[in-house]
Amino acid sequence: DDDWSDWLLRVTSLEVISGCCCLGAGISGTGAAAALLDDGRSIYTLSGIITLPEACASLKLSIAPEDRDILLSRCPPSLVTLLAKRGAADDFNALVSMLVSNSVNGLSSASKKIADLPKECSKELLALVEFTPRFAAHGIELFLREGEKASECLLEPSWFIFVDRQRQAHYVPPQAMAIQNKPTLGVKRLLRRKTALELVVTPPVACSPTTAKGFPPPSDEVEAAVPSVDLSGSWLLASNKGDLDEELKEMGYGWAFRSAAAAADYGVGRVFLNISQSGNNVEVESVGMHTYKQTLRVGAGLQDSICLHDGTPAEVLPRWVDGGDSLLVSVAAKDGRPLLTARRFLRGDMLIVETTTNEGSIQTCREFRCNQ
Repeated sequence: DDDWSDWLLRVTSLEVISGCCCLGAGISGTGAAAALLDDGRSIYTLSGIITLPEACASLKLSIAPEDRDILLSRCPPSLVTLLAKRGAADDFNALVSMLVSNSVNGLSSASKKIADLPKECSKELLALVEFTPRFAAHGIELFLREGEKASECLLEPSWFIFVDRQRQAHYVPPQAMAIQNKPTLGVKRLLRRKTALELVVTPPVACSPTTAKGFPPPSDEVEAAVPSVDLSGSWLLASNKGDLDEELKEMGYGWAFRSAAAAADYGVGRVFLNISQSGNNVEVESVGMHTYKQTLRVGAGLQDSICLHDGTPAEVLPRWVDGGDSLLVSVAAKDGRPLLTARRFLRGDMLIVETTTNEGSIQTCREFRCNQ
């Protein structure tokens, strides 16, 4: 409405004219408006305010040059907390140093890592390329929303958006840039990976954790301290539901591997899950063409393990949810690629395994019957 347009024009024009590093500094003492935009959870644009969900935080970038200390001093508390929880403070300091640096060495290095960058790209975009894998190693996905220019006196600020994928598996900010790792798997040696980087732009509408179809997002789960179910047993895969080819494609598997998996009916009647459980200590062994085993200490936070699909070294976050009736395990590869979140629970005499990709776009269900 007119009030919103006038307000946005006034605050953004003030920022452009004064070259301030943040709205709070530019119109210090203006109360609710400054507090709203300084909270690390609100992103203002020409079309309105985007409010980030829990486990997400933003950093507004100044239109005018600023030094490192100023940029660090206005880091919102919500972002400080997110970075501290994931042990990513050092990488954030390095990101800030790159943003304020006048050196071209780091920028030219970043520009060589991806083939489809625009010919003229900003320092912020090159920083996105450079630091996406570094934050991914901490379980944080990095996005960049570059500001648009509406007129000579009206500019949107740019924003870095940090999403904690261990707590917020589904949310994708709208119209933001991200760098994706697209590993290709060779037929002869599955673990010999080549990683290609790809620049993508997210859809204009955010993927909301409260509206994603299918399984409830892990970030909304209420964890239980102890299990109320025993998943122990030898379980034979009886059926699959959902688009398993797209799931494998999302995980980076090539056409040859996916075709072979489809020809084998994705393991129906051939793949076993052997589960051994003693309280919070759980071992999950997948037996098919190869055998891989996860050893989990549920409720003990992030742990080193493997991906059950192919034995890739991974970090896992196992939790009891649904009042202790379900085992929820989030998996991310050691190179930072989020893989799957798997929920295991009993339904009658069947073991159900529901899996969701990191953005919630692909969901599948596997049913196992007891083999003992």
